[in-house]
Amino acid sequence: MYAGSRRTFTALLSSMIKKGKIGLVRALTRRNASPSFCALLPQEEGEREGWAEPSGFHLIPLPFADDIRAAPIEDGFHGSCSHPFTLPRILFAEQRTGS
Repeated sequence: MYAGSRRTFTALLSSMIKKGKIGLVRALTRRNASPSFCALLPQEEGEREGWAEPSGFHLIPLPFADDIRAAPIEDGFHGSCSHPFTLPRILFAEQRTGS
């Protein structure tokens, strides 16, 4: 811990909360790991559902452009009632429910 680090941390946290800002940081979470860009989201101290929530920051990793992919869209299967076993089951179910 560095001298004055608590005061610096508290000043940064309260300033970001007061201004309604988030931070963009480059985080190195372990030794010999690649740094990643993260959002630094401040949180006020509070109580929710009987639990005390301390003040601090949430570190949210942001994806690189290569990490974002579009979900593949495939044509779905459209069933029909032409199958010999499907139509009698539907008719039987309609007779039982009275529809």
